Amino acid sequence: MRIKRKKFIFLSLKSKNKLFKKAMQNTSNPVYDYRAKIIVLGSTNIGKTAMIKGYCTNQYSQGPENATIGIDFQMKKVVVNEKVIRLQIWDSAGVLDIDRHRKVTFSYFKGVNGVILAYSILERDTFLYLERILKALEDEGFGEIPKILVGTGIELDEYDPSKEDQELRRVVSYDEAEEFAEKNGMLYFEVSPRNGKNIQQPFEGLVEILVEEWESKKKAKYFKRIFHASKSRKCRG
Repeated sequence: MRIKRKKFIFLSLKSKNKLFKKAMQNTSNPVYDYRAKIIVLGSTNIGKTAMIKGYCTNQYSQGPENATIGIDFQMKKVVVNEKVIRLQIWDSAGVLDIDRHRKVTFSYFKGVNGVILAYSILERDTFLYLERILKALEDEGFGEIPKILVGTGIELDEYDPSKEDQELRRVVSYDEAEEFAEKNGMLYFEVSPRNGKNIQQPFEGLVEILVEEWESKKKAKYFKRIFHASKSRKCRG
């Protein structure tokens, strides 16, 4: 089944929307419409930590990142579809999270709402590793959870026409990655954890999917309640 790619419209927290003031209150004050717990999975040293840090703090590093030991998380409030969302984004260690420390990794999945699968467009092994992550998610009962696929490293693949002998470093094509994403029911984005290009899209794209799901369930419950109330009044009449 081909997944229709959406055009996401993201509202900046710097906008003059009234929701901005609501979202920017102290995180200890629970003023939000929904909470979302997201976990980022993928191989080690592909920019997962830098991607999360850049998105949450708007700070980017050009140098190599330190490998995550165990698991860590960042917090952020965003506005998507006029709803204030409090995000909790968990950053897992790399290869060890699936191969050797599966029980430890999945112990942090309690209450998780969505997953971002990351790989480097410059390293095919990190792309092939995604199959094992998907299998582990399926084995642990998280196969149906909303997922987004992210390719990192696009800043190192940008073509410079002034260098005639330049070799593009990309080893996983956009079409190949998008086909893999569609086959597994995911949207696909490419980002740069180093300069922040497109960094907002996968996180808030996933949140938009979650918000649509939650709003749909809320409406269903509302109409079900109205239906039963109406039926009860008719029975009494």
